[in-house]
Amino acid sequence: MFLAALTVSVFGQTIRLASPLDNGVGRLEVYYNGMWGTVCDDSFGVEEATVACRQLGRYNSGHTPRAIETFGFGGGKIWLDDVSCSGTESSLASCSHNSWGVHNCGHGEDVGIICDPSDITMKLSSYKSGLLQVFHSGSWGTVCDDGFGQVEASVVCRALGYQGGKVISGSSSIKMWLDDVQCTLLNTDLKYCKHRPWGTDNCGDSEAVGVECFSFPEEATAARLVSSTTNMPGDGVLELYYSGQWGRVHYSGFGVEEATVACRMLGHNT
Repeated sequence: MFLAALTVSVFGQTIRLASPLDNGVGRLEVYYNGMWGTVCDDSFGVEEATVACRQLGRYNSGHTPRAIETFGFGGGKIWLDDVSCSGTESSLASCSHNSWGVHNCGHGEDVGIICDPSDITMKLSSYKSGLLQVFHSGSWGTVCDDGFGQVEASVVCRALGYQGGKVISGSSSIKMWLDDVQCTLLNTDLKYCKHRPWGTDNCGDSEAVGVECFSFPEEATAARLVSSTTNMPGDGVLELYYSGQWGRVHYSGFGVEEATVACRMLGHNT
């Protein structure tokens, strides 16, 4: 719907990474019996991530791929559970696993992978949320919350495989690398956004920013705007169609990035 995906087929078995950016980070999905589905994080670790990254053509022997447990937010079938690889297999289908479609997981346990951790220049305390740190000059440091908002948080979260993000409180006494960060929707990393010179700030430890990432369920494939006042095209309360009924979207964490996605769903350019 609005995720980029690298799709690779090996020996008839197709897998892909669903992510806003094509950077080797995202939710792992497999194609089976004519339908895309997710993979449960049970027992999924380094060896399994290595096989998946090799199958995707993203394996670098100098780096160790990693699995992101409870990456979540997938939809449809959960095709694989209890996947167990030695790390030498040519495809996930060649690894030991439960029968296709047999699992004891929910979509909150959908696994994600990072094929090349050396490409990650931003991180959160826990992968989905927490204190934001950026890598510069060989060390990790924090970011000041001055001017840091919805767009900046979404730049971070899209690089981590999620669709959007919001600012949360954070505090740290380690080196602060960035201040007065100003991003646009086109930026893919905070280092490409406008900011003060690295290491120059006027902030205290309590102003170190935190970020929480999120994504929308993929089942939300239909959207509409409802207005009881203006009745103007492109203006109204956002509703999504899911599981046979229409419902509204809570405003918490919803900003420019999310509005852009919704408008695209509705056929608008911006």
